[in-house]
Amino acid sequence: MQKMYLARCNAQLGEKSAAENNWKRALESAAGDPAKLIVLADYAEKNAIIEVAGLAYEEAAAEAPNLWLAQQGRLRIAQISGDTQRIHAVLASMLALRPNDPAIQNEEAYTRLLLLTQQESQGESLKEKVEGIKALARKLLEAEPDSLPHRTLLALALLKQNRPQDALAVYNGVNASQKELTPSAVVVHAATLALNGREADARIEMSHLPKNKILPEEQALVSQL
Repeated sequence: MQKMYLARCNAQLGEKSAAENNWKRALESAAGDPAKLIVLADYAEKNAIIEVAGLAYEEAAAEAPNLWLAQQGRLRIAQISGDTQRIHAVLASMLALRPNDPAIQNEEAYTRLLLLTQQESQGESLKEKVEGIKALARKLLEAEPDSLPHRTLLALALLKQNRPQDALAVYNGVNASQKELTPSAVVVHAATLALNGREADARIEMSHLPKNKILPEEQALVSQL
């Protein structure tokens, strides 16, 4: 606690080297103790010291894999990085711990689907991989018909199959709240609109979304806008 508070004071005084040294000492002091590591990670994250927060969350997760606070922290830090490969790797490790969690199933499948065009097909074809994700999306949607993330996953899978009209039909009857409108949901819906000849509507949706909130693979979906 002392070292991390000193690190923040150092930072506010412009003492960069001293701040870095005290963050390092705080990490060393918390090593091996998941509870201390979570306190440190949370404090560092709130103060935008992302590297330290990431290291603390990773170490806490290594010490106690089932500590979900640590796993969720790892995911947030990965999302801040904007690296889809890294985000997917974290989600895949979380899915291994909670294979029946629909939210994790959906997010892991969504990032995997985004990355498919960049990955070599090994064993099963690209077509079969997309079909498998589409089947998962339909299964998740059957269990939670009002879930916008599940509809987003299904729509993206259909777009990957070059079926934009079917992707648009996925949104029939949907009344999403502002809270549900994540960057991913907006991007996939805008891409679906654009591919159905509704580029003006798609541009309006995208105009409110900061580019730094969008993953590179998502940007590629709406590059024409």
